[in-house]
Parts: sequence; structure tokens; C-alpha cells
Amino acid sequence: MRSLTWAGRHASALLLVGFCVIPFVPVSPQLFRPMLPPLVILVTALAVIRQPLTFGDLGQLFSRKMLCHAIAFVIGGQLALALILRAAALATDMPMVVFLTVAAFLAAPPLSSGPNLASLLGYDHPRALVLTLTGTLLAPLTIPASLSIAGLPFDAHILSIAAEVFSLLAGGIVLGIFLQAVFGMSRIHAARQHLNGLAAIAMIIFLIPLVGGTALLMLRDPVIAFNLFLLAVALNLGGNILFRTIARRAFAASDAASQGLIFGNRNMALLLAILPFDPRLSLFVAVMQAPIYMSPFIFSCFKVKDRPCATSSAS
Repeated sequence: MRSLTWAGRHASALLLVGFCVIPFVPVSPQLFRPMLPPLVILVTALAVIRQPLTFGDLGQLFSRKMLCHAIAFVIGGQLALALILRAAALATDMPMVVFLTVAAFLAAPPLSSGPNLASLLGYDHPRALVLTLTGTLLAPLTIPASLSIAGLPFDAHILSIAAEVFSLLAGGIVLGIFLQAVFGMSRIHAARQHLNGLAAIAMIIFLIPLVGGTALLMLRDPVIAFNLFLLAVALNLGGNILFRTIARRAFAASDAASQGLIFGNRNMALLLAILPFDPRLSLFVAVMQAPIYMSPFIFSCFKVKDRPCATSSAS
């Protein structure tokens, strides 16, 4: 338990170190692919377990105002921006690799670990949880819609893939509710650092099937890898900062920070199973993990302070 406490207290640095080390680990990513489903269930459960789930809490968490905002967030962040991207591609000589990667980023649903990252950084956890759950539940509709708007072909079996993702999400929610009933909110709150540590370890293991052994691939074509890395940073960190800056005009700082975090951190790996194989997209998904795992370390250096007059998810 002490090791989990230590991991929780140093989770931001641990995630950054994990990303720097895993690409050089000489293991086959295929060996760890079977671990992805239980890891998705685990990180979802760790996000759900932190949120009180009494009928009153659920009514406030999934209020009409919260759900309307979440749906608008998903439509704006995936569909509207996909339309803007296509218009920009038609009006300019946009490189195909840029168009492909940005379109895939916009179509991707929120990262399952987003609420855990929000808790780690002290952001608005309820907002992050609602945005993530809503974005994932709507994924069977929003992913094909976003790709169609952008003009990208995709696998016709997207519904079966979405059904699998939905089952993993449901499994995580059920596990989270069960663990909350077993341990109680007081013990869960006291074990906050343990949960942070467990979430960090799960995210590091997540890296192995995604970026394990990719260092050689990046070194083989460093120019393309570096350009894709810059694009990933611009989309993730740049989109995060831009979105939270805009949201800050109407929401409390911690709430706006959660919205920016969820916008910038997407489940890009899901798109690999939907879009036709392209080595550049596979490499982009690998380098996209860099800003995801850098975010907690970078943003932990900047404390978020709410103004009393601002609107938050609790209102």
C-alpha cells in the first residue's frame, strides 16, 4: 500500500517517466494487447468510484443542464470542428497526413482515463466524468458522423467495435459502483492517493501495447516522427489550453480546466480499428501518447483557482 501511496503522490512525474521508458522496452506489444480490455474497465471504475452515486447525487450529476452541455461539447468538439476541417482542406493545400491525423483526432471520443487525470490535477471531476461518459456513449453515432463529414472512409463494422467499447464502459461503471458499495465513500476519499497511484500504474501498462518498441520506428524516420509529435502537441495541449480559455468565460476555473483536458485527450487507439491502415496514423497514435502523459506533469505546475462568481458544474 505504501508503494501505491508513493505512486499517487508522484503520479505526474511517474507518467512522464513511463512514457520516456516504455518505447525503448524490448517487448512485443502484441503480448499485452489482451490486457487492454481489463485495463479500460479498471480505469473507468477508478473514475466512477470517486463520484458519490446516491439518487440525489446522480440527479445533480446528470441534470438536464449537465447533459445538454455534454452533448453540445461532443457535437462541437467532434462534428462542428470536422466540418471546419473539411472546409479548410478544400480551401487550402492541406497535406494529406495532416488532414488524416486531425480528422482522426476530432472523431475520437474522450480518453477513458480523462476523469482520473482531472482528479490527479485537482480539476472538476464530475464535469470530466459526465463529458467522458457522454462522449463514449455517443461514440457509435459521432465517430461515423465525424468521419463522414470530414470525408474519410471507415470500416463498416464500426457498430460492432462501438458495442465492444460500450460493454467495456458498462463493465467499468458496474465495477466502480460495486467497489463504492463495498468500501464506502469515506474510505475511498481517505484512499485518494492509492487510487491516483493505481490509475497511474494502469495508464503506464496501457502504454506497452500502444508504444512499446516504437522508438526504433521513430528513429527510422525522425523527421516525420518529429513533425507528427509537434502536431500531436498542438492538438492536445494547444486544444486543451484554447478550449479552457474559451470555457473560462462562463465556467469556474476548475470546470473549464476539466473541459480543456477532456477535449485534448482522446481515445485515438480506437480509430486504428476503424480507419484503413496507414503507417503514418499508427505512428501519430503512438506519439499522441506523449502530450497525454506530459499533461499531468505540465499542468500540475499551474494551480487552478476558482473565482466565487464563476459558474461551475455543481450549480
